[in-house]
Amino acid sequence: MSVCIFSTFNFQFSIQINMITQRKKVGLVSLGCDKNRVDGEKLLYEVAKHYDITSAIEDANVLIVNTCAFLGSAREEAINAVFEYLPYKESGNLEKIIMTGCLPQKFVGDMFDDFTEVDAFLGTKDGSLITQAIDEVYKGKRLNLVGKGKELGCSRIVTTPEHFAYLKISDGCNNHCTYCLIPKIRGKFVSRPIESLVEEAKGLGEVEELILVAQDTTRYGEDLYGEIKLVELIRALSALDTVKRIRLMYCYPELIDDKLIAEIRDNEKIIKYLDIPLQHASDRILKLMNRKGSYASYVALVNKLKEAIPSLVIRSTFIAGFPTETEEDVEILERFLKEAKLMNAGFFAYSREKDTPAYKIDGQIKEP
Repeated sequence: MSVCIFSTFNFQFSIQINMITQRKKVGLVSLGCDKNRVDGEKLLYEVAKHYDITSAIEDANVLIVNTCAFLGSAREEAINAVFEYLPYKESGNLEKIIMTGCLPQKFVGDMFDDFTEVDAFLGTKDGSLITQAIDEVYKGKRLNLVGKGKELGCSRIVTTPEHFAYLKISDGCNNHCTYCLIPKIRGKFVSRPIESLVEEAKGLGEVEELILVAQDTTRYGEDLYGEIKLVELIRALSALDTVKRIRLMYCYPELIDDKLIAEIRDNEKIIKYLDIPLQHASDRILKLMNRKGSYASYVALVNKLKEAIPSLVIRSTFIAGFPTETEEDVEILERFLKEAKLMNAGFFAYSREKDTPAYKIDGQIKEP
């Protein structure tokens, strides 16, 4: 029977699964990034061993809200999602709400006592406890299981359209950008073994486009092998007949070296596209952000990439309104964009986050 997983983005995701109607029906709302989506897909696979999966919120007995907490707006979205579906708990089939992911991982201590609408909380690495959590809340218990479980394995119920799937190659981050909560939420950078990732990719079946994601894709393997092994991973995945194309996301600029550039150029399976989060171009602001690059190094990298791979599409993202940013800093960024001629650039307003170094910087810019 074909069903769809619902999400707050209103995408419909087709999956095939045997339905056993007498069991509880479980739905999933997955918020935030594509890395979080992969975590949600693994939760679905684990849940489907014991419960039915439903796409219809009005039919769900249990709702899992898999959350993001990177920004204040993401935390607000997660909390609002619970209240959005709460009427189904008060007057419909919905009986239990379980919150998983980044928000409870970082903030469960602030939430557990007061956020009683949620029956159980699990963190980013507690997927092994998801079925136990469902069983226990039906015994009348309210649970805080953050930090008490283990990560799930490779198996997933893929929720993306048939032509692409994500492969999360690592978790956590060692970069410690001053505006970012990720290291406080996801922990240190941890790569997954090449063999495990190849096995997971095989399990996805035929994939037109396999998208490699991580907080820092270009650092892959450094912690596990003592040196960066992204190219070796790409080659191992490229050898799979079921993988038609590979796309690289979240490549930090200072780690894009000649070896990786040559692989992107020469490997026919790699899409000639790079997502490189630069965040700014003013040397002063980059230093305050604890970014390793500079205006000059960014220009040099873009020119080098274009020369080596003329057809390459480069996308980047930038933060506007970082503390102490001046008109001069903005003009520097504008000059960089004109010089670099990126194919696509996204801009995000700086979000002041407690427990980050940037939160304490004098010169916070007020919104107009």
